[in-house]
Amino acid sequence: ETLSLLEIHTKARELAQKCRDNKISLQEMQGGTFTVSNLGMYGITTFTPVLNPPEAAILGIGGMRNTLARGSDNEIKDTLTLDISLTLDHRVIDGAQGALFLESLAQHLEKPATLLL
Repeated sequence: ETLSLLEIHTKARELAQKCRDNKISLQEMQGGTFTVSNLGMYGITTFTPVLNPPEAAILGIGGMRNTLARGSDNEIKDTLTLDISLTLDHRVIDGAQGALFLESLAQHLEKPATLLL
């Protein structure tokens, strides 16, 4: 919660590279409370990620796909859809709080500039 969006981006890239190079330490892999799992690059559009104890939550992100949706003008339009799912440890996080998180995340994904405010 103390890192800026740019700092999170930089740290995530560094850790991902260490994983790819088999150079990540056990200490760097411990102490997490939240995981992001992305299977979109494998053609998976939706899935339910399994929680990694003792973490509190895991977010599942599928691949983007084209779907038909009714626009604000009532016309049917081709649009991009991204399915996301959230698995929670309900001993730590109430489902209603998880739903509010997903709602906020969806709003930010639809208008990414809001992340910079």
